Amino acid sequence: MCVCVCLCVCMCCYSPEWGQVSDEEQKRVERVSVEDGEFWMSVPDFRQNFEMMEVCHLSDDTLSEPTATKRPWHCTMHHGKWVRLLSAGGPPQGGRFWQNPQFNLTLLEEDDDPSDPELTCTFLVALMQKHKRRTGVQLNLNLHIYKARSGSRYLSSLDLTLLQPVLSLPVFSQQREVVLRGRLAPGHYVIIPFTAEANQEGEFVLRILTEKGNNAVPADKPNADENCPTEPTSPTQPLLPAIETTRRLFKKHCNSVSLSPSILRLTQQPLYLTQQSRDCMEWQV
Repeated sequence: MCVCVCLCVCMCCYSPEWGQVSDEEQKRVERVSVEDGEFWMSVPDFRQNFEMMEVCHLSDDTLSEPTATKRPWHCTMHHGKWVRLLSAGGPPQGGRFWQNPQFNLTLLEEDDDPSDPELTCTFLVALMQKHKRRTGVQLNLNLHIYKARSGSRYLSSLDLTLLQPVLSLPVFSQQREVVLRGRLAPGHYVIIPFTAEANQEGEFVLRILTEKGNNAVPADKPNADENCPTEPTSPTQPLLPAIETTRRLFKKHCNSVSLSPSILRLTQQPLYLTQQSRDCMEWQV
């Protein structure tokens, strides 16, 4: 333990030894100067201080309960991303939660556990951030699982205001990967991964591990939600009134006698007035 601590101090992200490593090599190994507990060792130092290295691998069949019949689990992996103003809806408290990526979870066959009287399906959902080590910024993540609406595999904004998650993580986590393990009755469910704030961009990997014939697929997202007011995804100019309408409004609210062509040329440079301007301003030209 003492050797590891000493090496950690000597080879931390801010160690002067990094000055001997070229910028190209540091970029290749994706080095990030962040105090996250990560440290590096040279190969000679590693061979001098360690005699054995054990790498543990969690196989699928180790996920079953000790009393249950051991069988390999089925793993489904999906790559997704949160995109600003498109699929980065943020938390449920915001008005864009429905825009987050959604995944259908189908649980059809219950567990083979004779000691469990309940007909439930055990599953595990793991959400991992991608490429965040390069930037040194970790997003706050969470997972919600909802009961799917009958006849539809996608939850709208109205559905999400009426439904409560059947399973969720208790708090947001800034770890690279968050894991939710649960047991639910056979049926159709919707998994929604999301970030703590809306419009936070990032890529992720969602893994769903289930037993037997259960599976998970991405939900088909509609182009728009009729229950949610639409907003432009990019800045746009509002529609302008017709020139004749502008002239009538201008004459109505301004002193036409004091108008000077040198100050305002209405026919060549029409002035567009908003309702707020007409209500709150007195035009003096």
